[in-house]
Amino acid sequence: MVINLAGKKSFTLIELVVSVGLVSILAVSALVNLSNIKDKKSISSEANEIKTQIERARVMALNPSEEYSGYNYFGVKIYQSEKKYELVARTKVSEDDTPPKIISSFLFSTGSSVNSDKSIFFGVKEQGKVVNRSSGESFKLSKAGLKKIISISYPFGVVEVN
Repeated sequence: MVINLAGKKSFTLIELVVSVGLVSILAVSALVNLSNIKDKKSISSEANEIKTQIERARVMALNPSEEYSGYNYFGVKIYQSEKKYELVARTKVSEDDTPPKIISSFLFSTGSSVNSDKSIFFGVKEQGKVVNRSSGESFKLSKAGLKKIISISYPFGVVEVN
């Protein structure tokens, strides 16, 4: 039995190769964009978590609980080299004080970094205002070529992420 395909329409080998090539290019570009979207979401999420902890320290200074009686300052310490940050309570704002009480500790996600060590403290007697202006009002969080600037307004401690 012989099958005659003459006159039948079908894909040529070239058309098949071109189609597979186009689909491959589209798939690769989608994967690259997906990775960028994932990095953007990750750095935004991390910046917002730092913002939340800074705001939490301010609230604790405005309304300290019994658990933290005796502590006059609440804040966030950011360690560049250790790639972590901590929510802490202190009796004095100076670094010469006894070791702070660590309330919570957080590690930066893989690939994230900050541009410097930072300490942001709010005072109980100062009604939750920033007490260490010398620390600077902003710092940069970076990951995969992306960056977020976290700014703290003086003296009220309003936190913005840009």
